[in-house]
Amino acid sequence: METLRCRIGDLAISIGSYLPENTGNIVRIIGSEGYQPWYGVVGSTFVWKVESTLDRPLVYENADGSMYTLQVGPVPDRFLIPISSGLDLLHLPFDPAEEAIKESLRLSPLHANKNEDQ
Repeated sequence: METLRCRIGDLAISIGSYLPENTGNIVRIIGSEGYQPWYGVVGSTFVWKVESTLDRPLVYENADGSMYTLQVGPVPDRFLIPISSGLDLLHLPFDPAEEAIKESLRLSPLHANKNEDQ
């Protein structure tokens, strides 16, 4: 069982997403979807129901390769880093999306190696 990073009510930034369009999204955790299979993850992983913020919707891919967007949707905990909800996102000393992209790039080789070992 994995240790969860987030909890309901948290703001979080997405990292390591399969679809690069989702990297750097700031979302609010609004519910639990529980453990379920997720593309690129061996076994089940814990998934939150999140609401996208800053007018940047979540992007998902259908089995046929077509894309669609949602304002509210599922995201695995392992792809989220919680951020303080007390922050004023317009006056941060850093760009959350840029930091998330850096973290995603740092984690990408780790995910690739994990998947190759399977």
